[in-house]
Amino acid sequence: MTSTAGARRRTRLATIGREMRKYKAGTASLLVLLVYVVVAIGGGHLAPHDPHEMYYQDALTPPSARHLLGTDECGRDLFSLILTSTAVTMLTAIGSVAIGLLAGGTIGIYAAYRGGLADSLLMRVSDILMAFPPIILAMIFVVVLGGRMITVILAIALATTPRMARIARSVTLQEKQRAYVEAAQAAGASRWYVVLRSLLPNCAPTIIVYTTLYAAMNIKIETSLSFLGLGLQPPAVSWGYILRSGYFYILQAPWYVIFPGLSIFLIILCLNLLGDALRDRLDPRLKGVL
Repeated sequence: MTSTAGARRRTRLATIGREMRKYKAGTASLLVLLVYVVVAIGGGHLAPHDPHEMYYQDALTPPSARHLLGTDECGRDLFSLILTSTAVTMLTAIGSVAIGLLAGGTIGIYAAYRGGLADSLLMRVSDILMAFPPIILAMIFVVVLGGRMITVILAIALATTPRMARIARSVTLQEKQRAYVEAAQAAGASRWYVVLRSLLPNCAPTIIVYTTLYAAMNIKIETSLSFLGLGLQPPAVSWGYILRSGYFYILQAPWYVIFPGLSIFLIILCLNLLGDALRDRLDPRLKGVL
């Protein structure tokens, strides 16, 4: 029995190894994203300096052994500032995409399965919201309710929800015609049973793929809002806020915008590469579509 269990474990590990070699870019992206998560959780402990302590005598110091990424106009260590602001950016992106996924997925699946007037009304509302570019919709929401953390998350989620609803509805309409759904209905299964046990598991792969892509989009929206001065306000500091501050010193201290810009570029690139890998692994039908 022990040898059989060991053989099974070795087989599973070999399978995982083959998958990782097959999707090298996706695996590398996942590892980088895990590093971002670790930094977001422990950024305050990993930072070599207090990110809020100001040393005006060291203002706009270029990268050195003491300040790996240089300092800002107040003499704050830029490396420490970027590390600690990772949590704010990640929380905003994860929170907004989670709300958008939950709300949009529920609306899309319900509309497709119910059909009729409910489907038409929900999709018309989605069309109206999708008529606004995501950044404009988020800007309107933030301007009305302010730049608090919860407000920014809800604003970005509002821009994500109608798009997730459209995707969920499209996938559900395809799966709704499958034989297993008809079989469950013929067996007398309740509507909730069909949705939760039959439709949702089969719609999930496609929705997960789009979730990674919308997470990247949400980071861009949050960064844009903060860069325009409409996003999170101090003492909450995000990468977009650092970019906005560094913009005024771009010629004098280019490192001030280069390093937060690279952080944003890398996480968005990794999310897109991970989305491509998940697409090929979970739903090959989307290959060439995204």
